[in-house]
Amino acid sequence: MEILALQRPVSTDPTEVRNPEFPSASSADDLARANASANARALALTQPTLVDAAFQPLADPLTWTFARDGSLTALDADGRWWQACSVPLAAARAMLKTLDPQGRVACFLRPTLAAHLRVALEMLRPDQAVIAVMPDDRVLRVLMRCADFSETIASGRLWFARGEQWSDELARIFRDQPGLATPSQFVRLPITPAGEIDRLVAAAQKIFAEVNAGRAAAIGSVRENWRPAPRPRRLCVLAPSTFRLWDDAGKVLAEAMIQSLSDPDVEPLRFDPDRPASSSVLALANAVAAADALITADVARADAPAVAHPEMPWITWVTTPRVPSAQAAGPSDALLLADPAWRSAARDAGWPAEKLHVAGWPALARTAAKPAAGAGLAIVADTCRLDPPERLAEFSSHLLLWERIRSDLARDPFLVGDDPAQFLNRMMRQFGIPGEAFDRRLFVDRLIVPAFQQGVARILLRENLPIRLHGHGWDRIDEFRPHAAGVVSSSRALRSIAREAAALIHVWPGGHAHPIDALGRPVVRRRDPGGRSVVGDALRALAGQLVGNAQTAPPLTSSLVLRPLQPSA
Repeated sequence: MEILALQRPVSTDPTEVRNPEFPSASSADDLARANASANARALALTQPTLVDAAFQPLADPLTWTFARDGSLTALDADGRWWQACSVPLAAARAMLKTLDPQGRVACFLRPTLAAHLRVALEMLRPDQAVIAVMPDDRVLRVLMRCADFSETIASGRLWFARGEQWSDELARIFRDQPGLATPSQFVRLPITPAGEIDRLVAAAQKIFAEVNAGRAAAIGSVRENWRPAPRPRRLCVLAPSTFRLWDDAGKVLAEAMIQSLSDPDVEPLRFDPDRPASSSVLALANAVAAADALITADVARADAPAVAHPEMPWITWVTTPRVPSAQAAGPSDALLLADPAWRSAARDAGWPAEKLHVAGWPALARTAAKPAAGAGLAIVADTCRLDPPERLAEFSSHLLLWERIRSDLARDPFLVGDDPAQFLNRMMRQFGIPGEAFDRRLFVDRLIVPAFQQGVARILLRENLPIRLHGHGWDRIDEFRPHAAGVVSSSRALRSIAREAAALIHVWPGGHAHPIDALGRPVVRRRDPGGRSVVGDALRALAGQLVGNAQTAPPLTSSLVLRPLQPSA
């Protein structure tokens, strides 16, 4: 398990006095009491056994006050800042600026300031949670008064393992919350001694191993006790609730099924893995066991072979060119392909023709009215800076390859062709880089695709075309910042962007099916190897001469999902 070491905080002076411009001590006292009350109510719902310990009076009184950065903190009897830090929030932001937690749950080892947890939770996605290991009860009591965590506690995003027997409390959390995934990453502070970190990690890993072993046995029992129904009626639909730009197929699948379902005997049972308290494999296995069939988007049995009984029908709606292997498929499994062109890839992956069906993207917005006069073009995609990650410094040839690809695609993004993976393979062969110990996904997701996106944007901007760049990351790149239009945070915002644009720009290599074509707007995409058509089509779109792309596949409906489940299918 990775241990994420964070940067050292900004320098602070424990003898500094608080800024007199901040609110008075009485208002600090009121806020501390309000925070404690809100946190106690929330903790009573999730970890009631911790309430007494977390909110006992402090043995040595502290004076609640506002730090130099405006956050709530405390002074001890000698007038020194709590944890020797006069700017808790600023220090936490400095330490956590590189935080990039992976998985559903992170284990934060011994946070000492409320700001540590506050900033960490701000940086995590809504579907990610934190378990804070806090061996010192006094630190926990101060933390509970310095910030209001009630919303994140009540939603299952923040848990505490406290006291000298914190490992027992950690085990209790997973015993009481079987749906909470075990952490995939530790987060430590640079101020915590290495020896203590080692002890905390060893004790926590022992708990995680025991929990995972017990859950594996429980999953096996649940799976084996499942029995097939004569006709599937209860359908477990895996439907994440957190909006992910252009990666929202599970939610679209669930909504399309519910909206088009006409059979009153069929009951969709929506399972949301984005709720932290139901993010474990055991939670999914229990939900699947209560159903007669499993319906997913872009996840097949080969991706999670332990979840369902081999005879349970598993229907996968495939919305990307990555077609899952049929090697682990059960006798009643089938694929719904969003693009008919993927049939050949599916057959190559071992799927028989009778197990393949076509179901394209349903309309994600009503047919848009004609845009207002002067409407411009829109690129809607998250992107990132193309600086090489620090870990590539360990592999000089990998670093050289990164720099070469970045340079080549800055000059001509269409060198990627239709398949980023094949392009990467060609470049690796040129540099003599073997496939072992090579992070292909890093190069594709963090370099090739964003370089293609930025290259297309650059071409259009050089032609002085009116274009807005929607999505995360554009404002962090100097040449694109003047055209950045902010993060796209919801499907409603995405539909609004489409309504207001004369056309949307397709900025992904390849011409396969993409949800951008389901937004009811003309789409400008590369139609020739050199990409010369992009500028011409963009000009046609601005003149109102470009029509929307025709749908090449029947849109996804409940009847198409149910078709593979029929006895004659």
